[in-house]
Amino acid sequence: MNDKNITSTIAKPTNRSIPHLIGGFSGGIIATFTLHPFEVLKTRLAVNDGSNSRIIHHKYTGLSNALQVIYRTSGMKGFYQGVTPNLIGSSISWGVFLYLYDILKFSLANGEEITMKHQLLSACLSGVTTLSITNPIWVVKTRMILQSTQYTDTYYYRNVFDGLNKIWRNEGIFGLYRGYIAGVIGVSHGVVQIVSYDRLKTIYKQYNNNNNINIPWYVYISLSAVSKVLAVIPTYPYQVIRFRIQSKNDLYRGIIQTTVMTARNEGVRGFYKGMLPSILRVTPATCITMFVYEYTLLLHRYLCE
Repeated sequence: MNDKNITSTIAKPTNRSIPHLIGGFSGGIIATFTLHPFEVLKTRLAVNDGSNSRIIHHKYTGLSNALQVIYRTSGMKGFYQGVTPNLIGSSISWGVFLYLYDILKFSLANGEEITMKHQLLSACLSGVTTLSITNPIWVVKTRMILQSTQYTDTYYYRNVFDGLNKIWRNEGIFGLYRGYIAGVIGVSHGVVQIVSYDRLKTIYKQYNNNNNINIPWYVYISLSAVSKVLAVIPTYPYQVIRFRIQSKNDLYRGIIQTTVMTARNEGVRGFYKGMLPSILRVTPATCITMFVYEYTLLLHRYLCE
C-alpha cells in the first residue's frame, strides 16, 4: 500500500470519529451531573465492609439508612461530594472510549464488514487506553466521595488537583494507579455494554429490513438500558474490589487479598453491595449519554448534508 492509500485509510475513520468524541464527552457530562448522588450512595455502600477503618466515617445498614445519614450530616451537598472528578473522569472516559472504538473498529475491518470480532477487540483496546488515562482521576473521585472534614490535611482533598498532588507526593505513581489491575479486568464491563449495544442496534435494523433507518429516541434509550444491565450484573464484583483498593483503606492491599477478605467476611453478598444504587445510576446515565451521543452524530450528519 502506498503512502497516499495509507493516509486515506487513516484519515477517513479519524475525521468521521470526531463527532463520537464530542458526543461521548457531552453525554458524559450531562449524565454524570444529573445522577451523581447515586454514585455517592453506590461508592459508600460498596466500601462499607463493617470494619473500623478510618476511611469510612459512617456505617450504613442499607440504602435508606445511607440516604438519611448523608442528608443529616452533610445536607444536599453531601450527595454531590466528589462530583468534579466524576465529571472530568466520565466526560473524558466516554469521549475517548467512543472515539477510539469508532476509529479502531473501522481500521481493523479495513474496508470490510465490521464483525463482532472487530467490535470486541476495538472495545478492549479502547477500554484499556481510556483507563490508563483516567485511573488517577477515579482514585481521587473515590476518596473525595468517602472523605470526612475530620481528616488530617494529608488525606483531605480540597479539589481534584489538590488530590492528585497529594497522592503523587505521598504515594507516588502507585497511589495514582491503585486499583488499575482491577480496572483492567473491569474493562470487560465496557466491552459487554458497547458490543451488546451495537449488536442490538444491528438486530433492530435487520428486523426492520433497513440498515439506514432512523432509530426513534425511545429505541436508543431501550437498547442502552438493556445493554447496561447485561454489563452490570456479571461485572459488578470487580467494582467493589476496585473501590476498596482505591479507598486508602490499609486493610486492602491487592486484588487477590481483597477478594479473599471480602468473601471470608461478607460472603457473596459482599461483592454486590451497592449494586441497586449502581443500577439506578448507571442505567439512566448510560441512556442519557447514548441519547446525547447518538443525536450528536445525527446532528453532524444533518449539518454535513
